[in-house]
Amino acid sequence: MAEHFNVEAHYESKIKKGSIKDQGSVLRFTRMPFEPKKKEIQKGLRKIATERFKYSDFEDINKLHLEYLQELRGGLSSSAFMDILYKAELTGAKIEIAGRTGFVLEERKNSLFVIFPGNLVKIYPKKLWDFSLEFEGIKYLFFSEALKKGRFLKI
Repeated sequence: MAEHFNVEAHYESKIKKGSIKDQGSVLRFTRMPFEPKKKEIQKGLRKIATERFKYSDFEDINKLHLEYLQELRGGLSSSAFMDILYKAELTGAKIEIAGRTGFVLEERKNSLFVIFPGNLVKIYPKKLWDFSLEFEGIKYLFFSEALKKGRFLKI
């Protein structure tokens, strides 16, 4: 009787120590699309230790963010400033997303971590959610499909 070839065991035998497999990645040898489970999404939240952040702390951080935006704006017009704002760091910014207002806790390449009153932290994939930021009485809209990877300002 012929023994079946185990592709997972073969692949794992070829991986060197200290590689990504040793760091807890899950290899999926299936044709089914990957959809993260709620438990796996929560693991990503724990990586930034959300329990240590308070909404009230971000009110002070937002003041620093507003100073940062004032320095970036200089004497530019609102439309010229939008090009710079589009590339600016958003951590600490007060934004409106999904009909709620909160502060950007952390900005990652593909997602925004936003903290809301009551210390509630939610993750919003950038490619799915439009959001707005108000600065000096002008509401600037960020459209999800227009946000690019590596959009950050190089200073």
